[in-house]
Amino acid sequence: MDAARNGNAAEVVALCNADSNAVHSKDDAGTTALILAARNGHAEVVRILIAARADVLCQVNSGYTAIHAAAQGCRISALLEANADLKLTSQAGFTPLHFAATSGNADLVQLLLQARAAVRSRTSKGKTALKLASARDDAEVVQVLRDAA
Repeated sequence: MDAARNGNAAEVVALCNADSNAVHSKDDAGTTALILAARNGHAEVVRILIAARADVLCQVNSGYTAIHAAAQGCRISALLEANADLKLTSQAGFTPLHFAATSGNADLVQLLLQARAAVRSRTSKGKTALKLASARDDAEVVQVLRDAA
């Protein structure tokens, strides 16, 4: 997992070649190498792990997935191409769009919306992505979300 966390593509390839089940390993919180690579923005490692059949829908104990991690880190293209589920929620009810709305990255929000993220989905506290962006006074993200509503 350290190789994925640190973006060491060569080591990840070597580990996957040595043990095809390595991509399914989890730590005590349920975190996988794919989630670590996505969280840290290592797109090449994400692609390697997906090619090695890492589960893009795998959730950590709190319900968080690689697409949630990538949305926070603003790097989601490889996971979208692998058909990551944009409807999966964390325990707090956050979808990738909710995380993106709090990131302040309007391009990322637009990309998720183009991939058919549900603009009206609500967190467990009833907040939409628009409400979260509004609370941050993020005019650009608010406008993108309003245009999509």
